Amino acid sequence: QRQREMIQNLIEREKEKNKKAKRDRRKSLEADANLKAREEIEKAAMEQQLRREKEEKEKRAKLAAEEKKKRAEDLRIKQHIEDENRRREASKRKNEAASASKNQNSVYNFQ
Repeated sequence: QRQREMIQNLIEREKEKNKKAKRDRRKSLEADANLKAREEIEKAAMEQQLRREKEEKEKRAKLAAEEKKKRAEDLRIKQHIEDENRRREASKRKNEAASASKNQNSVYNFQ
């Protein structure tokens, strides 16, 4: 009887030990899965942040290129206007010189 109780107690303790080991393994696996899931989430967040930064950089580069193009166009227009003004001024001086020469010839012929 006593021996039987001892064997029964040993069996019960072994069962409890197995249950606890099984529970511990499950908790360990859950903890590993949670850690892995957290790492995946963090990785995805970092990738998303890098994508956002890349998109922002590309957007800034595009805006800078558009601004540079606009400044170049404005400069080209400004230079065209300045060239046109110089041509007009030169033409005006030429016409004034021709007119003065014509007037000089008229005075010379009049005498």
